[in-house]
Amino acid sequence: MNEFSDNLFEVDRPEDIPLDSLYDAMERRTFACIRGIVPESEVRHALEVIEDRFDHRKDHPPRGQPASAVRTNFQKLNVGGESITANNDDARLFRAFYNPFWEEDIWALRGALTALAKTRNVIAALPPEFAMNGIEDNGLWTAARWHQYPAGGGFFRRHTDYVVKDIADERSTEFFQVVLTMSRKGEHYKEGGAFVDVDGERIFLDDHSLPGDIIIYDGRTVHGVEDIDPHEPLDLTTINGRLAGFVTLFKKM
Repeated sequence: MNEFSDNLFEVDRPEDIPLDSLYDAMERRTFACIRGIVPESEVRHALEVIEDRFDHRKDHPPRGQPASAVRTNFQKLNVGGESITANNDDARLFRAFYNPFWEEDIWALRGALTALAKTRNVIAALPPEFAMNGIEDNGLWTAARWHQYPAGGGFFRRHTDYVVKDIADERSTEFFQVVLTMSRKGEHYKEGGAFVDVDGERIFLDDHSLPGDIIIYDGRTVHGVEDIDPHEPLDLTTINGRLAGFVTLFKKM
């Protein structure tokens, strides 16, 4: 628990984050957690809405859609070992639900993802509303979305976010990945979960994080998701397993 609690910051608003202490913590261990900005109750309400509105028949395949598809309300399966938005050998099994800020808030996550994006902007020293109201002049926009890593083996191989970091570097923007915890290990799933590898040690973040927590990585962080409940049958017709929210800065292609 010490490795996690030493990098845990409890604040009510993004502007209250003690940035110097946060940067120091990330320099030591390449990750941090912020608790209190997104209420757990807000995330749990969204989970109820997701369970009610999810329809597996709206899934799109891993490939074949135009790049503009992710700038709409759009869900797709991510299965396989190649991606233009991650390392070319990043094996994965998860489902992504894109929900840009200019689209209808169909998952009741707008408030949580807005707070997540504001947190990203504060720690990256960007304007508070940067890339939140449309596509910036430099081509960056907020790919607000959530992922489902299903029970029965949902996972994401260990990797670093070097492609999106390169995009940030190109646009003179500091790169931070901020991730919203949406499920709780031991309640929504039993095995696996998010991890970071630091100095030869694997730290399982989901053993300690709660719904509403914001996990922060930078471009150095080796991270992934270990197999979620691999002894359960894989059922892609329901929402189960591990869920997490993202507001990654994408570049309009």
